[in-house]
Amino acid sequence: MVDPTEIVSIELTPLDPSLETTEGVLPTVGFVVLGHQRDGTTRPMTGARFSTSNVALGALRADTGEFQSAGVGGYATVHAQLAELSAETLLTVHLRREIFSEGVTTAER
Repeated sequence: MVDPTEIVSIELTPLDPSLETTEGVLPTVGFVVLGHQRDGTTRPMTGARFSTSNVALGALRADTGEFQSAGVGGYATVHAQLAELSAETLLTVHLRREIFSEGVTTAER
């Protein structure tokens, strides 16, 4: 007998997030795994393990999916594994630098 609540696929959200980091600001994003059941229902899943292709970009908690930028720009593939199912998405971190004229302080912005 087929179980209608069986998880047949997963997806990682948010899909292809983009963060902007500036000097001193380290943005975060939390990844969530959604499970798609055989009956068409979608629900949040727990127990997934998260990893990233670019550890220099920031810290990704393997157990929660919480990412914090390291203050650099770049790209990484974020991967989630739940039992035999997996999903991935592309994370982009844009680095924005403010350049001031010589002698101009940040207080004068």
